[in-house]
This record gives sequence, C-alpha cells and structure tokens, in this order.
Amino acid sequence: MCFSLLDSAVAACGLATRIRFCPASAAAQVLQTAVPYGKIVLVSEDGESFAFAERLRAKLGEFRPVSVVLGGEDKFEGLFSLADDVRAAVGIGERGALAARFFATLRGGYSCAVPLAPYAGGIFERTAPAGSGWGGYPLKAADFVVADGEKMLPRFAEGLARLSLSAVCAEDLAIDAVFSGERKEFDFRTPADLALSAEHSAEGAKNLFCASALYHIALRGAPAFACTEAALVLQKRTLRSLPDCSLAVSGYFAERYARLFAEGEARAFFVPDYVRRVELCAAWAGEPQKKLLQNVRVPGAAESFRRAEQFAECRKKLHTSAQILAAYCCKLRAKYCAAGGILPAVSKAELCEAYGRSAELTPLLSPPALEREFGLLPCEERSFV
Repeated sequence: MCFSLLDSAVAACGLATRIRFCPASAAAQVLQTAVPYGKIVLVSEDGESFAFAERLRAKLGEFRPVSVVLGGEDKFEGLFSLADDVRAAVGIGERGALAARFFATLRGGYSCAVPLAPYAGGIFERTAPAGSGWGGYPLKAADFVVADGEKMLPRFAEGLARLSLSAVCAEDLAIDAVFSGERKEFDFRTPADLALSAEHSAEGAKNLFCASALYHIALRGAPAFACTEAALVLQKRTLRSLPDCSLAVSGYFAERYARLFAEGEARAFFVPDYVRRVELCAAWAGEPQKKLLQNVRVPGAAESFRRAEQFAECRKKLHTSAQILAAYCCKLRAKYCAAGGILPAVSKAELCEAYGRSAELTPLLSPPALEREFGLLPCEERSFV
C-alpha cells in the first residue's frame, strides 16, 4: 500500500525520481539504461560505511567509478575537479545523496541515492541546506533511489526519531486552519501513521522509508514549521544529532500544545514586542531578522478579538487533539526504544527556549505563535522573551 502511495505522490509532484526497493548491489542495473557510456562518481562520507562503499564500487566497475569520500568539513565544490566524462553521481547516505544531486544539477547527468537509514533526507529537498556551502541553491531531485531494507534496518530507530515531527506538522496545519481560516492541503498524517505501524524488520525499514519520502515530498511545498525549524536550530546550537533533537522536540511540543489548550486563557488585543522577539530569535537561530519578519503577521483589533473568541470556542476540541498527539509521541518513543534507540538528553530549558523562539520561525498560527499573540507564555519562559 505505502509503495503505491509513494508512486502517486512522486507523480503528483511532477518528479522524475524512480525508486527501487532492491539490494544496493543492483544500482549498476538501475543506472545502465540511463548511462550507456561515461564514468560515474561514487560519493560517500568519511566514516560512513566505508566497507559498504568499497563493495558497491566493485559492483559498479563497468562504469569506471571514481570514489570521493567527503570529510566532515569538505564542501561539495571539490567534485567539479572531476573530468567531464563523469555522467552520473551515486551518493551513499544523506550527505552523499545531497552531494550527488548537487553535482548532477550543475554538471548535468544523473544522480542516484543509496540511503543508509530508512529516512529520505538528502533526496527530495528543493534546495541545498545551510552549511553545505551552497545553502539555498536549487537542486534537482534524485533521478534514482536504490533503497535496500537490509542496509537501512540497522538505523531503524533513527528513521523513527526523525519522522516523529510529521505528526506535529499535521497538528500545526489543523490548528492554523482554525485560527487563520486557511486550510492548507499537505498530507502529514499518512507518514505519521505509517511510521507508527512500521515493524522492526527489513520490510519495515522499506515501509518506514516510504513514510519518510512522503513526509519530505509534502515538505517540498509546505511552509516552514515551528517544530522542524526548532529541531534544526537545536542541532546546530547543541551539536546533537538531528534524530535526537527531532524526538525531543516532538515530545516537548506535544506536551506544550496540550497544556496550552487545557490551561491557557486568551487575551484579546494583547500586543507582543514583535521587533524584540525577532531580534532575539535571529540571534538564537542565526537567521537574518529580515527573513524572520516575513513570518510575522500582526493582526488588527477585529482579527485579534476573533482569534480570542475562536480559542474559547475550540479549546476543548483542540485539547483533545493535542492529547492524541502527545499519546502518539509516547507510542513512537516506546517503539524507538524497542528498536534499540537511546532517549535523547536534551534539557527542558533548551526545549523551552526552542519552543518560545519557534514562533518567529514559521508563518503558521501554530501553538507557539498563538502563545505569543495571546500573551500566554508561561513563567519558566519569561527569561527567554
């Protein structure tokens, strides 16, 4: 079922990506029809399954592969010292996939991603991420994906952790629709449900990869979310892994959502210090103030009053929904631990600050933004405002 959902989502986005669930060694067969001549470059990351990369290189022997190993500080530009007859790039893992896509975008030819975790990071993003040296540069989606359940299974827990944010994204869209009156059609419920149902097996890893791919395809057109942006900033600030930050953020945000709709009392006509909040968020996130100001929509008096009324009318229903989200995060966390994951040690103070700052990281009226608009920031967050 999830495979057909993924094919439909890829087609609906107008992407040419062809996804094959097969042994990684079949990458040569996948590339044969697209690259009848010329060489390929095999891009992997230092310390990231070097032995596997060498075995795959041997399987790709007919393409006279050139092997490139990216060190921690290496930028993608080094790939352009390769000869012009390199017609395709095969990227192993998330960073390898991004580098392969970057090479194919600028040089032409094809890119093939070989994920090492049941997570589609590096395959569908519209632009190069910050820190790559070309942050924001438009990238072609991968032409081919060779997803091997056996190779992805050892990092099953990581895939679960990074998908935990999909349920929070779905909740944010539903809450924004209540208060903004604008319903946005992006499906984040399906990947969240698929993640929770995936079993710890090679077949389950394939299903989890499908869920992740659906999540990333939805993210291509969706606005920035408070939770996803907060997780990325926490990763950068604390030097923790993105899975750890994602799992911690999803659980904490769900708890705060439930508390907001259980205890909050909206204050109509409250006027926060938007300029100061943007200044503080920019310093915390390392983002330009001008960019963050675009996320702020200052309501007029009538709109402020309408939102406060809406809060009073819908809070019981929204509290129930937030409780369901919190229960989902608990179940996913239990599945993560059962798959061998270790719960992240992210302090409550860090998560509290991330929650408060995240209001300026999104244009959506998500709960962090509602707390800002209604003057509902709790006592423990006062020092961050």
